Amino acid sequence: MVTVYEQLGIEKGIEKGIEKGIEKGIEKGIEKGKKETLLLLLNKKFGPLSEAQQEAVLQIDSMQRLNELLLSIMDASTIAELGL
Repeated sequence: MVTVYEQLGIEKGIEKGIEKGIEKGIEKGIEKGKKETLLLLLNKKFGPLSEAQQEAVLQIDSMQRLNELLLSIMDASTIAELGL
């Protein structure tokens, strides 16, 4: 039999797990949106990207790197300047 205190602990644990899952989902959604935006901007500025360049963008796992690329794209003359 589960005590009231154990039940409260279980419920708190479930709540925290759900909150962490929601936060992680939101972060992943933001990351995906930034990657899609970066791909659109790169295509607009430099023309169609190679499969390797597209894959390089999709493999970026740092929000800081994505932000740096999004800010740098306007100043870059070539896609190589961005390191892609």
